Amino acid sequence: MHEAGDDAWWGRPDTDTVDAVWRLVEPNLPSELRHLASDFTARQVLTVALARCLEVGEEPPVARREKKRATFSQNHLFDAIAPRWSRTFKKVAEVGNPGCVPTPNIVNFGHGDALEVRRQLLAVGVRLKDTWDIIAGTWSKSDRSKTPGTNPFFYLTRPNAKLGYRVNLRDTEACAELRRLLPPAGDRPGQLLLDSDPWPPRREYYKVCAERPFDVVERNEEVTTVLETLERSRLRFDAEQFIADYDRWERIVDRVKAWKGRVPYKRRAPFKRRVKIGRQLQSDLDAYREIRGRVEGLPLSREGLPESVLIKSRFFRDQEGRFHADNFWPSRSSGQRIRSWVRQGYGRIPWAWVSTRHIWFADRRGEQLAGYDVSSSQTQILAVVLGLTDLEKMLKRPGFKIYRYLAEEAISWRLPLNLPSPPNPAKLMAVMKDLWVRVLYGGHLREIVRDHFDVLVPGTFPKKFTKRYNAAIETAEGDLRAFLESILWYGKPGEGKLSDFLRASEEVARVAMARDPYAGVSFIDPLAETVVRWNPPRRNRWRLNCSGFQVALKLPGGWTGKKGTPKRRFIDAIPHAVTGDYPVNLRKLKQAVAPGVIHLLDAFFNALVVRRLEHAGAADILALHDCWMTAIDRPVSYPREFEAIIAVAGREWLLGLGPVYDALDGYLEGTEYGPWVRGLREGWERRCRVERWPVFRVEPTIGVVPTRPWMTPEQLDKFEALWKRAGWLEPYVSRVKGGPGPLDG
Repeated sequence: MHEAGDDAWWGRPDTDTVDAVWRLVEPNLPSELRHLASDFTARQVLTVALARCLEVGEEPPVARREKKRATFSQNHLFDAIAPRWSRTFKKVAEVGNPGCVPTPNIVNFGHGDALEVRRQLLAVGVRLKDTWDIIAGTWSKSDRSKTPGTNPFFYLTRPNAKLGYRVNLRDTEACAELRRLLPPAGDRPGQLLLDSDPWPPRREYYKVCAERPFDVVERNEEVTTVLETLERSRLRFDAEQFIADYDRWERIVDRVKAWKGRVPYKRRAPFKRRVKIGRQLQSDLDAYREIRGRVEGLPLSREGLPESVLIKSRFFRDQEGRFHADNFWPSRSSGQRIRSWVRQGYGRIPWAWVSTRHIWFADRRGEQLAGYDVSSSQTQILAVVLGLTDLEKMLKRPGFKIYRYLAEEAISWRLPLNLPSPPNPAKLMAVMKDLWVRVLYGGHLREIVRDHFDVLVPGTFPKKFTKRYNAAIETAEGDLRAFLESILWYGKPGEGKLSDFLRASEEVARVAMARDPYAGVSFIDPLAETVVRWNPPRRNRWRLNCSGFQVALKLPGGWTGKKGTPKRRFIDAIPHAVTGDYPVNLRKLKQAVAPGVIHLLDAFFNALVVRRLEHAGAADILALHDCWMTAIDRPVSYPREFEAIIAVAGREWLLGLGPVYDALDGYLEGTEYGPWVRGLREGWERRCRVERWPVFRVEPTIGVVPTRPWMTPEQLDKFEALWKRAGWLEPYVSRVKGGPGPLDG
């Protein structure tokens, strides 16, 4: 038995660390908050909370770009403190109860264990309410508020009252010292993993409800082989280029901050782009600060800068069969091209269109990565599966973009829009891209209209949620639905087009619920021939009160009775007598089937291409769902070999679709969609018999596209030789010689 004061076993900060952190905090802490941390335990808890805030502030950049920014809430504080002072929480988080899985978050705890954790925390004198008042109180107010906080480490912002606080780290000496005292945990996702570092354990992916797993991904030898193939890849991380970019971003952010200090807030409206760039770069600095700290400890070159180093990554498979990197990898950097200096492989070229994904990473020999990207991969997959030959032919056109086509069709169809006349398709493409992705993922048109209200709803509305406002949204929703149904390959209900697939996916969920409310929907994975199951449980929020400090639990079950009345109470769900599963949420299940099938087939094709690349002798394979890259000078990188690999993978992919049609036919037999699904299967069998294999349209992806005004003849010769060797001379070099670069203007 470990005593309550055994800090090393519990993972608490030691006395020296707590005292050093308190010396940083105390001079800047208001006097009305200082008494809340009067004893050692309170200061120890505060130290753990500050460490968690640093982790939230240094979140991965992918989460920021996808607008899934991490926040600091009362649940986050509870998750950080409870495993260090509660035996029950520590046991459930690390080992799990019998028949359950390890559960590190209080939101997924069972009701009984949550109550026991609360009792243990109160028994040892942990006052969560006091720590929360310090962290989220006036001490950490934003610099924009009338009374800015005096927190020297970070300030908090809260864009939405229903969400937690965003942690914005300050660039101060105190914050740097706090990072030194509280280094990040070694098992965090997204960390830089050097080739010489020991392998961390491979993560098992599953979701949790009341300590029981759901949406579990089964893994067999076939899946393990693909994971091991991806993990054998080694990339060379250009630390010198990374530091140069990082320092340049710091200089830009400093200039923007100095400009903000001179210009009042009300006069910054004409300079939205400048403010946006400063904010984005500050987010990147916070996200990559941990990587920068690791890079500073690397061996130095003759010039005194860190050398490029070999890195690796663990991979895992999510509930839809897709493969993801668990460590710092090109997928965690931006693929958006920007104008920057280039210093990789072919000398230092002044100003080219590049992305950090391509200039930071190379193969193990330092050669540039290049490969192929399947354009509109999910739409191409659906066109083949649903037998939409017109859509399949359209997607094969060189340079075709589905969102550009939708924008042009919306203008020609005269869809009512809030754009100047005549509308510009370029301004509408971003809206159409988001529309199409969300339609494929089962999104509701009304939610899409609300999110793009300023474009899809014509007119002006001084006030929201009025009768006129709601009527305009309803009208815009009808116009958008009519526009989509006017497209031949999308179709109206009953025409056997893409819209029927989305409706049939919802019917699959309803049939599965009618058969067994606990089972969910199951498909056979075409890659591993294992069961892929989606069974999101029906659960609801229940708040646990810890002496004024509340945390939210998502317990299986739901509320009954009118809110705010004595009849309001929570009804626990009854688990299955044999499996222990909880009843499935029909609404969530209907939203999961369509994107789940699409991603399952997309991941199947990705795994086939990875396997073929390995058989062809590619050593370092970079697979980003529907994009595959290897070293540009490898024989496998030539277009003929790469196109042959994708063609063979397409043949294997088509032949492996049988289990998917079987599952759809099994669920939809006896419904209005049954004959249509049987017709799809018959069409698939005919296509396989005549060997009409799918030819997915792919486009070459090269990391560097030079801008014409800055190219000298010698530098252009280097690029021509590089592209000729790869077989990708057109259209890039012709644009460089004859006009502006592909992304100029």
